[in-house]
Amino acid sequence: MLTLTILLKGEVADDTCREFALYCTDYFLACRELEPSFAPLGKIGHSLMDGVTILTYEQQVDALHVTELSLFVQLVREFYAGLVGSDLLPLQEAELHAQEEIIAGILGEKETLRQEDSIVAYRDGGKVFVYNK
Repeated sequence: MLTLTILLKGEVADDTCREFALYCTDYFLACRELEPSFAPLGKIGHSLMDGVTILTYEQQVDALHVTELSLFVQLVREFYAGLVGSDLLPLQEAELHAQEEIIAGILGEKETLRQEDSIVAYRDGGKVFVYNK
C-alpha cells in the first residue's frame, strides 16, 4: 500500500471533503470509461491536526500508475487551489518531467519492492527529499 499525504492550509469542512471525494470519483470513472485499464480510485481520507488538514490517498502498489498519481495531484491543485502551497514552489516543466520519470522508474520496479519501514518525502522547489521514518 502506498500512501500519498498532502497538507492543506487550515481546516477543511466535512462537506468540502465529501465534495472533493465525489469530484475525484467522477474524474476517475470518466478515465475508466475511456480506458478500461485505468486504475480505480484509491482511498481518500481527510484528518485534522494542529489546524492543518491532512489529505491522504492510499492505493495498492501493484495497481498504482504514474497517470493516476498525476491526475490525483492535479485534481487536488484544482479543487483546493487556495489551500495548497504550489504557488510557493514554482517548478519548471523540465523539473516536473524529470520527477515523473523518476516516479515511473520506481513504479516500474514495483514487483521488486518489499515491505520496508515508512518513508516521508516532500518537495522543495525542484527537489524531492525522502527520509526514513
